[in-house]
Amino acid sequence: MTGKHNILIIMSDEQRFDTLSCCGSPVLKTPNIDSLAANGVRFTNCNTSYPLCCPSRVSLFTALRPDNHGVLANWRPMKPEYAAGNLIRQFKNMGYTTEYTGKWHITGTTPAEFGFDFYNAIPAVINGCDRGRTIPEYREYLKEKGYSLDNIDLENLTQQERQLLKTPGRAPCGTSRYKLEDYLEPWITGQWKAAMDKISGPFFSVCSFVAPHFPMVLPAPYDTMYKPVDVILPDNFFKGIDGKPGSVYKEHFYTHCKDLSPAEWKRLIAHYWGFCKLIDDQAGEIIQYLKQRNLYDNTVVCFISDHGDMMGSHGLLEKGCPMQYEEINRIPFVLRIPDLNESIVNDAMISITDVLPLIAQAADVSLDTTGTDAVPIGQRQYIVSQSFDLDIKKGPIPGGIPKYIEDIADFKKIKDGEDRAVISVKDKKFKYILHSDDTDEFYDLTADPGENINLAGDSSHCPASHIENINKYRKALLDEVKNNPVFFGYLTAIINKKGTAAE
Repeated sequence: MTGKHNILIIMSDEQRFDTLSCCGSPVLKTPNIDSLAANGVRFTNCNTSYPLCCPSRVSLFTALRPDNHGVLANWRPMKPEYAAGNLIRQFKNMGYTTEYTGKWHITGTTPAEFGFDFYNAIPAVINGCDRGRTIPEYREYLKEKGYSLDNIDLENLTQQERQLLKTPGRAPCGTSRYKLEDYLEPWITGQWKAAMDKISGPFFSVCSFVAPHFPMVLPAPYDTMYKPVDVILPDNFFKGIDGKPGSVYKEHFYTHCKDLSPAEWKRLIAHYWGFCKLIDDQAGEIIQYLKQRNLYDNTVVCFISDHGDMMGSHGLLEKGCPMQYEEINRIPFVLRIPDLNESIVNDAMISITDVLPLIAQAADVSLDTTGTDAVPIGQRQYIVSQSFDLDIKKGPIPGGIPKYIEDIADFKKIKDGEDRAVISVKDKKFKYILHSDDTDEFYDLTADPGENINLAGDSSHCPASHIENINKYRKALLDEVKNNPVFFGYLTAIINKKGTAAE
């Protein structure tokens, strides 16, 4: 038997926590997502399990950490025992019709195998990789509308648009040639509506967008909706660089835009905000559809993103290893609950692995989370987020889907000097970041929320109390992952090699 309510998850890609007006953005206005929070719960401390698309999405829908589900990089398959979508099938067994539209990125399975009855707008798999904007039906739609397409480009960009993103001294952003009604996000919304038109009775639905993920080539009017002069640069814009691990600033996340002027950074952020506003407007279209079908009052609506974007914080851009900063780990999570006529702000520590059970609870459904990493709300003391740079991800298998590699996913063949792990553990006061091949990081999140002062980077500036704390959080990290003995052993060896924090 189903619970009392339908379920809808609206998902964006690469959206920072602070890009919602209900989350404190002073300039960017998101009235539609705000309306969900007005009759629901806004979680202020929800965190991804891995600041990268595939691992975080698999964590959302399996309630497992990456070290347990096995997706340690983009496009690496999950462990076969999870490919049947245990949690999604529980909704099916309770009588829900399950539906998925848009960006997939749940690797090692298909929507059908994972338990979805209806699915559309799913990206194609090309050379082993599903690409968010390479959707066969969408490309056919564009051709029918008279647009010429380069069959090689995976982002549906023209040669001119690709060159625009590489102009020296200019931010990698610009205006799309597509009219708004032909742009990908409105098209995905239309595909979701078409799928929902076919469904009667209780539903569990996902509408998964690609924005505000790069490349930042936006349709009018979103390309100029926010003026660069109105952009407020992050408080830690190009700050906190000294004392951070050198590996962070060798990556393209820094080198790609390190020479841009503040004015160009503002132009880039203005485009990013425009992308976020496009997502809010699509959320509004979805809400209006539910209301027109008299479904809204009986539907739990979740808005969430898989991870954030650095967008100039510490001079960095995008996301991924070796970064573990709040701008990419902390994600927006709003849960609209029928019959709740107030706005609740909850600051409990939440992992993306806890989200699906929370959604089910709001719908008056009980999921069996035995064997997962989900923790009841209010009972999680620490958040662990992982990222890896593994030799296996440097080239997908040509022409096919990469195979699950047991020895890598079980940490039996991780190689020093070739592979690296960057793992963070935090509570509301402190964050420790373990680097397998570089200087560790430790931040006082209360005194230094911008993570500008790495207390582990220079022992002369690290008081004894913090040395003690670093050792405490190393122990906390190991305690958090002890349900995976091989991963526990792998991290223990790294920590033992480093010695105590005082050394």
